[in-house]
Amino acid sequence: AQAEKILHERTQLDFETAQKLRLSLSQLDAGVRASWVAKKNRDASQEEVRLATLRFKTGAASGLDVRNAHNSASLAADAEVDALAGLEAAKLNYYRLRSDLPGYLASGQPPETQK
Repeated sequence: AQAEKILHERTQLDFETAQKLRLSLSQLDAGVRASWVAKKNRDASQEEVRLATLRFKTGAASGLDVRNAHNSASLAADAEVDALAGLEAAKLNYYRLRSDLPGYLASGQPPETQK
């Protein structure tokens, strides 16, 4: 009876761990995607600043247009930092669940995520 109880608890723990790892991989995938989108948005906003500046120099845009472009670029940069922080949190959680914090510290990239 004691052995059956231990086996049941072990099976339940394995199941819960597998669920947590699946969720963690899903969060990693979402973090990778969010950081990719945030980088693309930042790149686009920097191009917007460049174009607004050129238009301003030719007289086709006002200083307000350039200022708005800079504000958009700042917001995009903030969003990218937030996305990267979320990705790092997801990555840390994944390695923590695997009991592999040295792997996290040695990693520069997240593990392969399921597509």
